[in-house]
Amino acid sequence: MGVISDTRQDLGAGAGAGPRRCGRPPSTPSYQNRSTSCLATGWQAPALGYHPPMFLSVVFPLERDFEGSAAWVRLERGLALLRAQLPYTVEAIAAVEPGDADRAAAARRIGLRVVEAEAAGHGALIATGLLVATGDYRALVDPSWPVEPEQLLMLLPPAQTGIDLAMASRLVHGATLTQDPWAYRLLLRLVSRLFGALLFAGLADSGSGVLVLRDEAAHAILGRIAERGEGAEIELCALARELGFTMAEVPVDWTVRRGGAGFGLLRPRLSALLRTRARLKAGAYPPLPKANPEEPGSEPLTV
Repeated sequence: MGVISDTRQDLGAGAGAGPRRCGRPPSTPSYQNRSTSCLATGWQAPALGYHPPMFLSVVFPLERDFEGSAAWVRLERGLALLRAQLPYTVEAIAAVEPGDADRAAAARRIGLRVVEAEAAGHGALIATGLLVATGDYRALVDPSWPVEPEQLLMLLPPAQTGIDLAMASRLVHGATLTQDPWAYRLLLRLVSRLFGALLFAGLADSGSGVLVLRDEAAHAILGRIAERGEGAEIELCALARELGFTMAEVPVDWTVRRGGAGFGLLRPRLSALLRTRARLKAGAYPPLPKANPEEPGSEPLTV
């Protein structure tokens, strides 16, 4: 692993501190030399037969406790604000549990593409939504929008050029928490210290639930994830580090909604972390294929 360092840059919104980065040196993202140059020059696509590449997919895991008119209004409003600020193609995906017709119908009414997971559970929703997405970048967003939509831009290029996994952090320098009960803040810091000691040395916040993956990283990581319940983000983060993807923690202004995390989630998340740690020690996760097809015994990189 590379050395984690703190960098600062003016991101134009939200907290003032820059991201914490770790991993290999950044590479040029695949979307460059496409959308931005076309927009800058006023280029227009041919009217017939042209489908612009999908820049961003936004995935909302909709569990059965997501309900109420206010929650749906906030979800729809947040997505509209995000689309208004991005001059790129954006698809919105709602991942629902098997047989959840109520949330599926409500999601379709506000224009979301609905996909049904093969199994119930938070992790199954995450994996299903992010794998069926088609964007060059794939954002996982809690449907309660704990961060303002414009702050999601801080997890995307050009703010995060060359980063495979950008995570909204509640704990790095420059982040703020609002409407948080004292128990939530205490639990968050205790969990951060515990998880850091067990698996995530150098990372402040390993499971915020708001993150952006490049498409190559999404396929490589989610094809290996085993957790299907709470704590899937923990395994996702651990796999990103294990497979050598570049990572950044970005400070955001976080608003606690839907009652916060709660002490009830500590046990399943700790269990997920311990299972992930055991799999890593046992070498249960297959490595990435070798990237150089000219090297004897190697295969082309496919994830």
